[in-house]
Amino acid sequence: MTKARVTEKEFLIAFSYADRDRAKLIRNYRWDPIEKVWHYPLSQRTYQELLREFDSDELEFTGNISRLAEWNRSIELPPFISSGDHGEDFDGLDDYRLMCSLYEMVHNHGFIVKSHDELLRFLQECVVQRESEAEDDARLAIQKAQFAATKAKLTRLRMECESDSGNFEAVLVDTVWGINELPRPEFLTSFKIGTDGVIKATEWVVRSLEAILRKTPAGSVSLYELIREAADAQIISKDGYRLCETLRHQRNKFGHDRIDPSETLQHAILALTAFSLIFRELYPKLPNSSV
Repeated sequence: MTKARVTEKEFLIAFSYADRDRAKLIRNYRWDPIEKVWHYPLSQRTYQELLREFDSDELEFTGNISRLAEWNRSIELPPFISSGDHGEDFDGLDDYRLMCSLYEMVHNHGFIVKSHDELLRFLQECVVQRESEAEDDARLAIQKAQFAATKAKLTRLRMECESDSGNFEAVLVDTVWGINELPRPEFLTSFKIGTDGVIKATEWVVRSLEAILRKTPAGSVSLYELIREAADAQIISKDGYRLCETLRHQRNKFGHDRIDPSETLQHAILALTAFSLIFRELYPKLPNSSV
């Protein structure tokens, strides 16, 4: 695992040669050829870019990490959104919430906008320059809306199953798994909402990709690299690649304790749904078709 040392002003990271291209994706870097260390400015934007690019099992932060704990909290909205009478700039609370969500999306991509016009221009450029990505985002938005539509039903089921806490997870797995004649992985029989269930689903994908790609010893390649290699070899489809990335990001969220307790159920459903669809692609390609 690569260590990222946090100083008063910089992140100092000695990435391996294999990760040099990924290291260059983090903006404002400076390479020290003598010390063989990458220098990055100590900022929340840099920190978020590092978390997005590198998994928790690839990068460990050391040194003065107190600042990072503050950055793990929700971002602060800018004055042009958070101040003033909402009625003057928005057609209601729903529009205000939408603007906050759009700003957070832009902020999480590492960009800083200071006005509504800059936010609009950024979104327009996304549509013009990245049409395929915009279509993917639209499909994901539809899926999230569908998840939200089923949340009420799942909440009712949970209330009905309060006397038997294990029954709710079983109902949830049955609902998400759908009509599927393939055998279920063993861990799904005792699936629990939260970190444990998401981690086990991710571990199944890792083991399966290692078997299909014939990677030894186990754990020698990160999930990020396994997904990329499987996509390049056309072992997984374009949709399969996105689903694997969705599951990887959810694992990172649970692993970094960055899940709001009130949103644990939604994130668990997202991870479980992505896994059930990935399973349909990977299981038939396993060497021995063993779960």
